[in-house]
Amino acid sequence: MPISHHHDQAPENAILVFLAIVILAACSNEPQKTLSVPTFAHQPPIKLNVASIDVISTYTAPGKPPNVEHEFFTPPEETLKRWAGDRLRALGRTGNARYTVINAAVTEKSLPKTEGLAGVFKKEPSERYTATVEAQLEIFDNTGRRLQLASARATRSRSLQEGATQQERELMWSELIEALMEDFDKEMERAIRQYAGPWLL
Repeated sequence: MPISHHHDQAPENAILVFLAIVILAACSNEPQKTLSVPTFAHQPPIKLNVASIDVISTYTAPGKPPNVEHEFFTPPEETLKRWAGDRLRALGRTGNARYTVINAAVTEKSLPKTEGLAGVFKKEPSERYTATVEAQLEIFDNTGRRLQLASARATRSRSLQEGATQQERELMWSELIEALMEDFDKEMERAIRQYAGPWLL
């Protein structure tokens, strides 16, 4: 009577499950990029010969397409206000400065995709985001008369590849604003030194 041999698949299955767990664990241990909020606290303060500084905003986010800044973890408007808190200092005894956020918009534009068979196998940018920030600094005397004005504006754009995850989108937004605010920081400081030099300490 022939003897049949039965091979137990359990050990092999166990090994496959173990390998899957190891692979998942390795993926979860990969360093995750985090969303950064631009800060300029490390920069030397811009010392103004005024008794106080008011920080306000006249910008109103539309809250609908093509604008998307309201979807940001930290809207550019708040980042612009934070810049003033990080860099401007009131060290005088009289007068007043007013820092105003004028624009803090980010717009989204869908990009055309290559048609036909070529487009099927080609990964292309699907959206382009353009961010613009603008703010001004005014100096007033004790009577409320404006003595000086300095302003700065910066714009940057960046595209996102099709198929990007929401996390990748938010990371790109974060990097876009960080680069944009570096531009703004340089332009605003230059404008203040050029047009409001007499009120610097």
